[in-house]
Amino acid sequence: MKSLRVVVGLLMIGFLLVVSSPASLWGQGAAEEIRIGYLLSKKAGFSTQDRAGAAMGVKEINLQAAHLGKRFSLLFAQGGKSTEVVAEAKRLLDQEQAVALMGSVSGAATIALARLAEERGVVFFNIGSSVDSLRGSKCGRNTFSIGPSLTMRVRSLGQWIVYGQGWKRWAVIAGKSRTEQRLAQAAGDYLTANGGQVAIVLPAGDAEAYEPAGLFAQVDAVKPDFLFVALTGEKQTLVLDGYNRSGLTYPIGGALPEMARFDRHSPAAAGYWSVGWNHLQRRYGASELNNRFVDFAGMRMDERAWAAWAGVKILGEAMLRVESPSPQALVSYLQEHVQFDGYKGVAMNFRSWNNQLRQPMHVVEFNDEPGRNGWDTLVPVGRIPLRGLKGWKGNPLDSFAKSRTESGCAW
Repeated sequence: MKSLRVVVGLLMIGFLLVVSSPASLWGQGAAEEIRIGYLLSKKAGFSTQDRAGAAMGVKEINLQAAHLGKRFSLLFAQGGKSTEVVAEAKRLLDQEQAVALMGSVSGAATIALARLAEERGVVFFNIGSSVDSLRGSKCGRNTFSIGPSLTMRVRSLGQWIVYGQGWKRWAVIAGKSRTEQRLAQAAGDYLTANGGQVAIVLPAGDAEAYEPAGLFAQVDAVKPDFLFVALTGEKQTLVLDGYNRSGLTYPIGGALPEMARFDRHSPAAAGYWSVGWNHLQRRYGASELNNRFVDFAGMRMDERAWAAWAGVKILGEAMLRVESPSPQALVSYLQEHVQFDGYKGVAMNFRSWNNQLRQPMHVVEFNDEPGRNGWDTLVPVGRIPLRGLKGWKGNPLDSFAKSRTESGCAW
């Protein structure tokens, strides 16, 4: 199987993406074009990896499509505010004849795109947003999420920390934003449900972020097993820098590593973090995919690039297999028949209750070895789900996700 993947991979590298004139989906004639609209954020750090991953996915799916006389094309468009993103999506559907949508945009814009997909009756793939409500109260039958949710990120790290390392008493540094508060809440909920406890919750306002000495004095006073950083953006960098200068040795980490999400190789980094993909993964043919991406894009494959690549491959393969042009038939196929490997060593499919892609997660550790290069900032140290998780019954890939009852998704 591995040798076959190598051969296919080499063929894919040499295949050129060609864009032709618009044609109807599943119609007659040679080399029909199937158009997919892809919405990207204007926010710095969001577009490069997503665009490259999606482009490689199109290049590879077209190798299969060519045998069926079809060709996929991605129509990229960028937007800032939700209204701008939705306007671009409508343009792609109405003027450019896109038959499905994908998006790597903010949570608010992704929710708006999910709503548009339901209104227009088209399939929408959420690539990058971790917002739990997209898999919960604001879910849509036509919306499928490829990247992991915020809960999956927190609980996968928690599983490795609590069950793998035995660190059950945490201190939590929590910011004020909605995402930061949700991170802190998810961490506390996981500990409570798994025999752990939050020793202290420390608010990281502006004063604490810029004067971290007082913050870490409070951490040292409670002597936690683990320090969970529920922060994003520059606050995360400031606190990690303060941790490095504090001399503390308590393990630290979190679920949204800025240095992995936006390729920020800051020296102010430390600890253990959960990610959906890492460019140093080697097992299950992952090194082949990572090397292929470097050859294609000239950069490392991060989790955003992987999610975009996987999303295009899953959607494209489904479109090639579904005989009916009906979006409802495509939705049914995605919900019932998808079995995707994605170089993660396990068959991945969508959870029937909220259309979230089941997938293994990885825990990475900050690499401070002398002489490391910028691509080796984070190195993998653990794979989730853990094997033989005590007391767990059911699909191991659901051990760090919201259950059907928890999700709140109702179609």
